[in-house]
Amino acid sequence: MRKITLMLLAVLTTALALAQTDAVVTPPDGAKAEPYALTGTLLTSDATKTVSQTVQVVRVGKDFYVQGLSYWMEEAWAKGTVEDGRVTFGSNQLMGTDDYGDDYLVGLVWVEDETDEQYGGDYAYAPEFCFDCDSETGVLTLAEGCSFGETDAKGSADVWNLWENVTLTPGEAVGPTVVTPPEGVVPQEWHLNAVSLNYKKSESGGKTPVYTPVESVARVAVDGGDAYVQGLCGYLPEAWVKGRLEEGRIVLPAGQYYGPYQSLFNEQDLYFIGYGNKAVGDVTFTFSDDGLRLTADKWVMTNSNATEAAPYEILTDVVLTKVVERAGKPATPQVVEFQDWNDLFEYGLVGVEIPIVDTEGRAMAVDKLSYRLIVDEDGKVGDYVFECGKYASLEADLTEVPFTLSDRRDFDVDGTVVYVMLKSPTQTYTRLGVQSIYRGGGRRTCERRRVVPDRTWGELAPGGRCRRDGCRPLQSGRAARGEDDPEGNIHSKR
Repeated sequence: MRKITLMLLAVLTTALALAQTDAVVTPPDGAKAEPYALTGTLLTSDATKTVSQTVQVVRVGKDFYVQGLSYWMEEAWAKGTVEDGRVTFGSNQLMGTDDYGDDYLVGLVWVEDETDEQYGGDYAYAPEFCFDCDSETGVLTLAEGCSFGETDAKGSADVWNLWENVTLTPGEAVGPTVVTPPEGVVPQEWHLNAVSLNYKKSESGGKTPVYTPVESVARVAVDGGDAYVQGLCGYLPEAWVKGRLEEGRIVLPAGQYYGPYQSLFNEQDLYFIGYGNKAVGDVTFTFSDDGLRLTADKWVMTNSNATEAAPYEILTDVVLTKVVERAGKPATPQVVEFQDWNDLFEYGLVGVEIPIVDTEGRAMAVDKLSYRLIVDEDGKVGDYVFECGKYASLEADLTEVPFTLSDRRDFDVDGTVVYVMLKSPTQTYTRLGVQSIYRGGGRRTCERRRVVPDRTWGELAPGGRCRRDGCRPLQSGRAARGEDDPEGNIHSKR
């Protein structure tokens, strides 16, 4: 009888825990809300983000209300209880209801599992989650081992999103800021050479690394003891990071904010981090004896957050080479992609690879580099004319286009590949080619016209090059936990 009674009590306790009212919570009328800065790591189905945002807090006696813990229901309030320096929020609080159903806030706890070779464990449902409060500063920190998220079912750990490492600090949130060199500091052109590390699934179901050489434009600016580097992020090539000069080295601290990248599907904040010895860290570039090369000591990552490895792009063996302007003949360009004219959207597209080195492999100044497109229409060969009335970034018709022209719409420079929208019907083209022109060292030199011999452009994608759209996450924060390196389906824009 005693055993049955205990079993009944356990069942009733669980039922009561899951039977919290389905009414949304709101603070008492007239209660004053105060701003708090929420910072933390947010994992969603499509990203791992470092978040800094302002939430509202109301405290009435031991009741503690927070508006902003819900990712999907931004106006929803969650209610906790203050006791002994800790704020405890019960699970299964209803945040609201939308077309997808009910939205409940639930606590989560990480459970280690040695048999899980991929993640080493998983999150399990917890009846509550807690914040520890600093009595002097008023800062609340998510208690060790605690996480929380949102789901459509009470008592479920199958969440749509997940919060980790959350702090609540009195006052307004201050978002991340991008780095900009001081006015008047003149950057110098360098070229980046590296190997892009990607992973693809093998036939056995595992992951096989794929290494692709990359080359692109970088810039370095020096202001006293400060150094600024541009071009380490393939998604945002104009973004800068800031470091310090130290005895023949440039040290770039990890966690710097590149800025937001807007794809066709979403907007994602991107961060600079280094990765080496199985840990996130700063990146040190060391000058060569002649001062013309900088070599990185770690992988350079474009990351989805400031602290944990969850990369969009991994570059290994990163070397920056200073550009010394001289006369030279540009290396041979080539057409790497073609999309025929689309009557519905009224455009076609061509991708051309424009080497940024000369025929002797020496770096060329890209502001002296340009290209032409050549078309063959039924035996009549001529330059493609970029009409200013069809291209928003042009003020006059052009046949020769600067390599550096990139508006991410009609002209998009991606490393050494330029994607160009074609605004005239292409059905009559029998061949399409490209020519490079270089004016370095006060001389004009050009490579011969490179012409595609037939209309099989759809198959012209050497090295797997293709049009890249979208900035999608590569792995969740927990996927990186316990890994030797941040493997994932790296989505490289380079």
